[in-house]
Amino acid sequence: FQEFLSVWRWAEEAALDSLEYQQRQQWGEVLDSLARLDDLYGRLTYEDSLRALRRLLEERAFQPQTTDRALQVLGPLETSGLAFDGLLLTGMSAGTWPARARPNPYLPVALQRSLHMPGADAAAEAETAERRWSHWRGCTGQLDVSFVCQSDESEQLPSALVANLEVVRHAPGDGIDSRWRRQMGALLVEVDEETVPFIGNAPPRVSTGVLESQVACPFQAFARSHLRTEPRPGPQPGLTAAERGMLLHHALHRLFEHIPGSGDLREADADSLRDAISGALEHAPLALNSERRQVLGSAVLELEKERLASLLRQWLALEAQRGVDFSVVEQEVERDLVIGGVELRLRLDRIDRLDDGSLIVIDYKSGRPESLDAWFTDPPTKPQLPLYALAEEDSTGIAYAVLRPGELGWRGIGPEPFADGIDAAREWLGDEQEDGEAVDGEAFSVLRERWRSAIVDLVDEYRTGSYPVAPVPGACRNCRRQSLCRIAEIVIEEGSEP
Repeated sequence: FQEFLSVWRWAEEAALDSLEYQQRQQWGEVLDSLARLDDLYGRLTYEDSLRALRRLLEERAFQPQTTDRALQVLGPLETSGLAFDGLLLTGMSAGTWPARARPNPYLPVALQRSLHMPGADAAAEAETAERRWSHWRGCTGQLDVSFVCQSDESEQLPSALVANLEVVRHAPGDGIDSRWRRQMGALLVEVDEETVPFIGNAPPRVSTGVLESQVACPFQAFARSHLRTEPRPGPQPGLTAAERGMLLHHALHRLFEHIPGSGDLREADADSLRDAISGALEHAPLALNSERRQVLGSAVLELEKERLASLLRQWLALEAQRGVDFSVVEQEVERDLVIGGVELRLRLDRIDRLDDGSLIVIDYKSGRPESLDAWFTDPPTKPQLPLYALAEEDSTGIAYAVLRPGELGWRGIGPEPFADGIDAAREWLGDEQEDGEAVDGEAFSVLRERWRSAIVDLVDEYRTGSYPVAPVPGACRNCRRQSLCRIAEIVIEEGSEP
C-alpha cells in the first residue's frame, strides 16, 4: 500500500496543516498494525489485506489534538507552505539551529550520507535550515526570532543565519519574569507584507502562461511558477489535445520550410504540394519522444497523419487566398523579453513579411481561439500575443492562424487587413482614434505602448508577491489545484456561491 501511494506521489512535499499532520501520523500507525498481522495470519492476499486495513481504520478512533485557533504552536516541518499574520521563532541559538548532524549509530556514516538520510550530514542540515529561514521571512507580515542567550552560566550566541539582526533585550517592567529575562535574547525582523513574496522571490524567468494565470487567479500563477505544480492529465486513449497540437506545429514548420512564401505557393502544382505535405508529415511524429511514439503505436500515428494531411491541404488553399504577397521570415523564434524586472521566455511560431514591408507575428491555434477583446482588457486576459508584439519591436500586426477543423481562418489585427478575419489596428484605438493617415500608420505602435503599460502593472503585481486565491469566473474549470488553494473552504466560509 505504501508503494502504491508513493507511485501516486500521495502527500509528498505537501503543506499539511495540524489536523492533516495528525491524520497522516495515524495512517502510518494503522499501516504498522496491518504489517504486524503477519505474525498472526502469515502471508495475506491483496483482497484479505485490503479488508483487514479497512477494519483497522474503522476501529481506529481519531480525536484531533487541537482545533484551528488564532495562535498555533507548530514544528518547523509543519510550517511548510503556510502563511502567517505573525510568526515567532524560538530556540534560534547557534547550538540548535541549524540542527546538528545525528547519524544513525548502527549504519555506516558514509552510506547514510550517500543516500542523503535525514540527520546524516551537517552540510545538508545547514542547507535545510537556510531554505526554511528563507520561507519564514517570506510567509509572514511580522517575524520575531528569539534565542536563549545564557545557559548553564555561559553566554550563548544566536544562530549564524540570524546573527546579523539587531538584538533587543527585554527590560524590567515588560511583564517577563526576571528569572527568564536573564536567559532570553530576541531578534526582531521587520517584514513588509505588501512587498515580500509569499515564498522566496519570483523566479527570474517565467512563461506567458504564468502571467495569464496571474490574471485568471493569482494563486494559480504562484502554484505554477513557485511550487511548479502542473496537474497530471487523466488517462485517455490515443493522442492528447496537447500532442495533436505538437504534431501540427511540427508539420507546419517543415511545410513552410519548403514553401516559404506566396510566390512559391502559387508556382507549386498539385503534385508538389502533395509531396511537401507528405514530407512534412513524415517528420511530424518526431515532435513526440520515442517512448511515447512506441506507446501510441504506428496505427494511431498513421491515422493522425491522414487527418493532418487533409487539414494542411485546406490551410494552404486558405493561405493562397490572402490577397497580399508574403514571405515567411522566421519560424519557432525564441525571444527573451525583460519587462517590469521579470524576464519572459517567448517562442513565436512564425513571422511573416508582407509585400509592403510589414511584419506580422503569427501564432498557430489548433483549438478555438479567444476573442480579440481579451487583448484589450486591463490587464489583457490573454497577454501572449501582445507580449509577442512587445518582443518583436518591428512588428505591425499580430494574428492567430486558426487550424481547427471546420473553423480555419485568421483572427488578429494589422496595419491593414491582410486576410479575411484581420482588423485594421486603428479600429481598436478607442478614445485615441483620430482621423488622418498619420494616426492610421502609427495605430499599432499606440496599441503596443498601451499593452506595455498594462503588462508592466501585471508583472509588478506578480513580482511583488500578490497571490490571493481570487479566481475570475471560469478560472477553476481546468485548474485542478483546488486541493492546494482550498477554494471550497473559502467559498463556504464567506457564504458566497461557488
